[in-house]
Amino acid sequence: METGRITTNPKGADQFVILDLWLEYLVNTKVLEEYPDEYKESSDLMVKLFTRVRAAVVDFIGSLTVAEIHALRPELPEKLKEHLSEMFKTKKIDLREVIIKEFIIQ
Repeated sequence: METGRITTNPKGADQFVILDLWLEYLVNTKVLEEYPDEYKESSDLMVKLFTRVRAAVVDFIGSLTVAEIHALRPELPEKLKEHLSEMFKTKKIDLREVIIKEFIIQ
């Protein structure tokens, strides 16, 4: 699933960051069989989850300075995955990979 563009300001900066993420995830098979409609992209559960994801990314990036973001750039997908994984686990979803489709600091 794609997050779409997420825009936020880094800590103490006049600049802004734009991120567009691709999230690869896997829903537990038993859960999917039991609640097939709840895990469709348009379901309330998934819409709320991705709203929380966008907010969590804003909070995470907003807690870093521009220098910290640049230093973390090679590790940023893994750091975001670590930051978001627990949110997915609570919904019985395994977050497999975070791919940065777009990354701009301006």
